[in-house]
Amino acid sequence: MKRNALGLIAALTATAGIGAAAAAQSLSVQATNGGLTFTLSFAGAVALEDKKHDEKALKVIDAYVEKIGGKDFIMSIQSMHTKGTISIPMAGMTGQMEMYAAQPGRMAMTFELPGFGKSETGYDGEYAWSSDPMSGPRLMTENELVDLREQADPNSAAKHRELYTVIEHAGEVDFHGQKAHKIRLVGKSERESFEFYSVESGMLIGQESVQSSPMGDLKVVTQLSDYKDFDGFKMPTRMIQNIGPQQIVMSISDVTLNKVDEKVFARPAAVQALIDAQKEG
Repeated sequence: MKRNALGLIAALTATAGIGAAAAAQSLSVQATNGGLTFTLSFAGAVALEDKKHDEKALKVIDAYVEKIGGKDFIMSIQSMHTKGTISIPMAGMTGQMEMYAAQPGRMAMTFELPGFGKSETGYDGEYAWSSDPMSGPRLMTENELVDLREQADPNSAAKHRELYTVIEHAGEVDFHGQKAHKIRLVGKSERESFEFYSVESGMLIGQESVQSSPMGDLKVVTQLSDYKDFDGFKMPTRMIQNIGPQQIVMSISDVTLNKVDEKVFARPAAVQALIDAQKEG
């Protein structure tokens, strides 16, 4: 059981979905629809720069953006530093996690678990990489990079119109016991995901996606709760990710805005060696 949990963490180092976007909205993670077929009507959608955005869906999202700080404030954020814990209940493991994101699209993330060690993920705007005790350093694939690009943007919670070609209200559903607006999102890469906003509070309470990883495509359902204010920016501080029968729980303890040291985005020597070898090849 513990070995399976460690393998899961190794895969999720690249696709954890707890970047700035995910925390701010998050944990958003871009996705395909996992082979499911949807035949949703675009009736009532409005064309915005060759995009199909549903007015009802936009109203739900815009109201949420105002609740967490407002578009102008979110767009003013230049960097974000998030600290917290990560646990795998089935393995009885709890460790530390840390995330940095900064304009123009850079991120660094670490997990450290007892009995497993330290896992790192980075993106400097050009190359993305990950490293863990099981597989060592590696450069990430383009499919994985699709997920990271949004996480690397501390302003993404206020950029739905720019990030997605389709934003559609897909009805009101039950999401883990709460009545929620289900919003269907299609990114520029044609990958599909869903967000769930509480009908009662207006807050983002869930996400559903399929993420690329070294273990193949993984369906991830995330529950978001316990919103707290950090310097005027409201974020969910508890995130439960269900990946098949397995579960990962993340808790945010501290968030600092606009105080990230640029050094955290530097490529490790082992990663630079892989880049050099790739260029030579």
